[in-house]
Amino acid sequence: IKVDPLQIRLTRSGEVSIADQLMASDAAMEAELDRYKQLTDATNNKPLVIISADDNAQQQRFIDLMNALARVGITTVTLSGFKE
Repeated sequence: IKVDPLQIRLTRSGEVSIADQLMASDAAMEAELDRYKQLTDATNNKPLVIISADDNAQQQRFIDLMNALARVGITTVTLSGFKE
C-alpha cells in the first residue's frame, strides 16, 4: 500500500489545514499528524509532509507546526510558499 504525502496549508492568519481539513486546535493538528505517522509506519511507508505556507504567515505558527511534526516523529518535510 502506497501512502500519499500529507498536504498541509498554513495561511497568513495562522490557520492550519491538513488534507483540506481545518484544524480547530493545536491538539487536533498534532493528533492528525500522529494518525498519519501511524498509518505510514503500519504500511512500511516513509512519512512525507508538504507544507504550503503563506509567505506572510507568522513565523511562530510555522514553528508550532514544525514542533508538532517533530513530536510525532515526522522528519521529511517539503516547503512551498504562496500568497493569499
